[in-house]
Amino acid sequence: MESKISVLLANDFPLVRNSITDLLNSSSDLQVVACAKATEEVLPLTNAHRPKVGILDLEVGWPVLNDLVAKLTQQQTAVLVIRDAVDDENTFELLASGAMGIISARANPDLLFRSVHAVARGETWVSRSATARLIEQLRLQCAQVRIPTQALEKPTAPASTHTESQTVTPGYGLTRRELEIVRAIGDAMSNKDIAVQFGISEYTVKHHLTSIFNKVGVYSRLELAMRASHHGLMGVKVEAVA
Repeated sequence: MESKISVLLANDFPLVRNSITDLLNSSSDLQVVACAKATEEVLPLTNAHRPKVGILDLEVGWPVLNDLVAKLTQQQTAVLVIRDAVDDENTFELLASGAMGIISARANPDLLFRSVHAVARGETWVSRSATARLIEQLRLQCAQVRIPTQALEKPTAPASTHTESQTVTPGYGLTRRELEIVRAIGDAMSNKDIAVQFGISEYTVKHHLTSIFNKVGVYSRLELAMRASHHGLMGVKVEAVA
C-alpha cells in the first residue's frame, strides 16, 4: 500500500485550520502531519516533519510570503498557497519563489484535493487565466530576445566525440542537450514528448532536468521557462545532438 502524502498546514485562524485539517485527513491518501499557527512556526515544523506538501494560508505581506515559499522550496517541500486574491504580479513572484500552486480561499473541497495531489506530483497548479497570461508573457519575451552572433559561436576546444559536454551558455554552463531540453520546456513539452523527440528515455530526461534546475537555480519547470525566456536561452539555435 502506498504511503500517504504528508501535509503541513499553516493557517492563522483555529476554526479554519481545524476545518481544513479535518477535510484533508478525510482523504484516504492525505495526512496532515503538522499545523502551524503562525509564520515563525512553519520552518521549524517543516524541519521536524519533512512534509511532501506545505499549504500556506496565512495573512502575511507578500515579501514575507515569498521568502517563506523560497525557504520551504529549498527544503524540498512542494508549496501550495491559498489567498483571497492574487493578481498577475503576485502570481509571477510566488511562482518565481518556487510555489507550485496557488488557489483561491473560496475554492471548493474538490479543487483543494486536486491541487494538493497535483503539487505533490511536481505539477504546477494555477488558474487557467493566470496560465494564459504567463504563456503570453513568455511569448512576448521570446519575441523580444536578440542573441548576439558571438553568443552562437562554438567555443574553441579540442575535437571530441563527446559533443554533449560542450557548453554554449557560459552563464549557466548548460550542455547542448540541456539547452535543447530547456527550449522543449519552453514549448510546453512533457517529459514523454521530450524523450520521443530526442530518442532518449524519460529517466534520462529527468536526469537532465535535475542537472538543469541545479545549474540555473530553479525548482520548477514553469520557473525554468520564465528564467530561460528572460535570459534569452529560448532563442539560441543549436545543432541536434545524438
